[in-house]
Amino acid sequence: MFFDPQCIPCILKQAYNSASLFTDSKEIQLEILKSVCARVAEIKPDSAAPWFSTVIQDLIEDRLKISDVYSEIKEKNLKIALSFQPVIEEKISLSEYPLIESIKAAIAGNAIDYGANPDFNISKEVHKIGEINLDEPTLHNFLNSVINAKIILYIGDNTEEAVFDIFLIKALGPERVVFAVRSRPVLNDITIKECKQLKIDELCEVVESGSRIAGTDISHVISISLLILPMW
Repeated sequence: MFFDPQCIPCILKQAYNSASLFTDSKEIQLEILKSVCARVAEIKPDSAAPWFSTVIQDLIEDRLKISDVYSEIKEKNLKIALSFQPVIEEKISLSEYPLIESIKAAIAGNAIDYGANPDFNISKEVHKIGEINLDEPTLHNFLNSVINAKIILYIGDNTEEAVFDIFLIKALGPERVVFAVRSRPVLNDITIKECKQLKIDELCEVVESGSRIAGTDISHVISISLLILPMW
């Protein structure tokens, strides 16, 4: 992959949003942004943009002397997301195509991203599920792949989003789903801790991806292939 220069403004915006989320001190915010700029200056053509979520979080945690800065935010929004479970469950149960409705629910949950979209509204996204239009060729290919799959690798993203993922995991057949989570807290992404809290580990196989970044860059993923391949 080639690093797109358009990612740089987004990285700096994320750095400012994250810093201002945890401190009102303009001096500390400036320190963090200057440190991020210094790291941006070291970018290589094959750098992965999601890696900077980890860089930013490490700088904030080091400067503020706290760890897992998003833990309270995750807990707060997890409660909100869980409150919508009955609504989504009803939508799926009343649908003529439960699997497709479950896919839409997972798509809606994907908006819950403090790195890319700190102003998301869970209620708004849930009520937009019925308005989601799926690309027919893509959906057709996906359904064909699902029918023939022996094992489905489901890569988890945000903790709150996982509440919506549960419905899709059930629809896909949890006995053949392997749910991969981050290997350390980064942003509001899901780890083993939240998996156990949501009892996803009781629903399907759960593994750590080996990734400590807000994404699944293959160069940072070490455990998925080791844990999946013996299962084939």
